[in-house]
This record gives sequence, structure tokens and C-alpha cells, in this order.
Amino acid sequence: MREAFAVLEWVGAQGEPPTAEAAAAGSGVGADVIEDLVRLGYLARLDGGRLRLGARLATLAGQLARQLDLGPDVAAAHRRTVEACYSPGKKPAHGEAHDGGVQV
Repeated sequence: MREAFAVLEWVGAQGEPPTAEAAAAGSGVGADVIEDLVRLGYLARLDGGRLRLGARLATLAGQLARQLDLGPDVAAAHRRTVEACYSPGKKPAHGEAHDGGVQV
């Protein structure tokens, strides 16, 4: 489990989406961990094989906001952000992955 979090934190800290190879080397994990995270939706593969954080993390962020009871304004802003980024049918921008819908 530590390996999975190491990859997510490393990818999230990068200024530009890294390659899977760079993510493995930078976080010190094997390619199998990265592939599992992509398969589970915690990482998304962009055109050209680069990685970014996946839609499942947006779902978790929304659940955290609800648990912390941050109020309707924060919840609405989160919902609009997730819908703009991950809604089904949204055509991904150049170089962007499409993860499908996200539960908010």
C-alpha cells in the first residue's frame, strides 16, 4: 500500500505529467503498481503514455468534503469541477485522458 501512495504523491507533485517509467523511477516502485493504479482509476494514462492523477481521487476528494461538512458552496464547487473535468461525453482536451464519469 505504501508503494501506491508513493506513486500517487510523486505523480501529483510533478509540474508536467510524467511517463510511467519516470513515475516508477521517481517513486521507487515497479511498473506493476503503476498499472494497477491505472486499472483502478487512481492514475490516468494520457495520450503518449504520460500519467496524471485519476478520477477515483476526485471521487475521494468529494467524499472527504462531505465528511468534513464543508458546506454547500464547497460541495457545489467540487461537483462543478468534477463534472467539467470528468463527465461522460466530455471530449477530452488535447493530451487529456478520459476517465469516464465520477460519483460526486
